[in-house]
Amino acid sequence: MFVIDLFCGCGGFSEGARQAGAHVVLAIDAWQEALDVHEANHPDTIHLCQSLGGDVNEFSEFLIGFVDLNVPDGARLHVHASPPCQNMSSANPIRNEDIGMTLVNWSLQVVSLLELQLKDRQFTWSMEQVPNKKICQLIDEHGGIKVDMSKFGIPQTRRRVFLGTLNWENLDLSAWDAPQTLASVMNELGYVPPNGMTSVTSAKVRRDSNEMPMKHPDGKTVYNFRSLDCICSTITSSSPSFYDPIRHVSTKLPLNVLRRIQTFPASYNIESVERTGNQRTLIANAIPPAFAKILLML
Repeated sequence: MFVIDLFCGCGGFSEGARQAGAHVVLAIDAWQEALDVHEANHPDTIHLCQSLGGDVNEFSEFLIGFVDLNVPDGARLHVHASPPCQNMSSANPIRNEDIGMTLVNWSLQVVSLLELQLKDRQFTWSMEQVPNKKICQLIDEHGGIKVDMSKFGIPQTRRRVFLGTLNWENLDLSAWDAPQTLASVMNELGYVPPNGMTSVTSAKVRRDSNEMPMKHPDGKTVYNFRSLDCICSTITSSSPSFYDPIRHVSTKLPLNVLRRIQTFPASYNIESVERTGNQRTLIANAIPPAFAKILLML
C-alpha cells in the first residue's frame, strides 16, 4: 500500500499508515513546523510545504503524475485528507462553517477526479473531520462513519467523522479492549502528577441558570472536572489539564502523557519544534496513529 497524506500535520495518519505496513510517499501541509516534525519521523517521505485549496484540476493532475512516477502498477494507493476543522468545530464560538466547508469540498473534488483518472488502479481514500452536522450529512453520499475512538481502545473520548471508500462495515467494536484511564496511562509511563492535582479539567466553564460563568469565593473560575480514573477527554492544544479542586488551580499535562494519549510512539520526535505550545498543537491536531492503523487494515 502507498499513501498520500494531505493536510498531514505532524503525521498522525502517516504514522498509523507506517504501522499498518504502508509506504507514505507524499505528505503536504502549509505549516512548515508540522512538516519538519513529519520529516524527522518519516525521512523517506517526499514533503511539500504548500497551501491546499487551489485549482482542483491542476492539483489532481499533479497527483496523478506523482502517482505514475512513484507508485508501482498493481499497488494499492490510498489518499487521505484532514482539512482544518477549526471552522467546523462546535468548540469554536466564532466559527465560519462556509469557510470550513470550502476545503472539505475541495478535498472531495480532488478524490472524485482521482477516482476517474485512476480507475484502472487499486484506489481508496479517506477524510477526517469533526462531527459537524454538515459533515455527518456527507456520510450517506460518500460512505463513512462517525466514531468515538475510545470504542476502539484509544484512551480518549475523541469523536470524529471519517468519510471515504474503506470497508466501514468491517469495524468491529467487540475486537478492541477497553481504553486505559488517564491514571493507568500515567502509571504505565511512571509519571506522577504534581502534588494536589487529583483531577482533570477541560476548558469548559461551569455556568449558572442564567448561563453566567460561576466563581469560587476567591474569585477563581469554576471549571468542570473529573477523576483521573476516567478516560481522557479529547486532547486539544490547551486541555485537558490537571486540576487541584482545593486550590482551584490547574497545570497542563506533560508532553509525554499527551503523546501517549494520542497513541504516538514514545520515540516519535515532537521536540524538534522549540515552542511547547506548538508541540501541543501538533499533537492535538493529529489523528491518533492507532486509529489510522485500524482504518488502513480494513
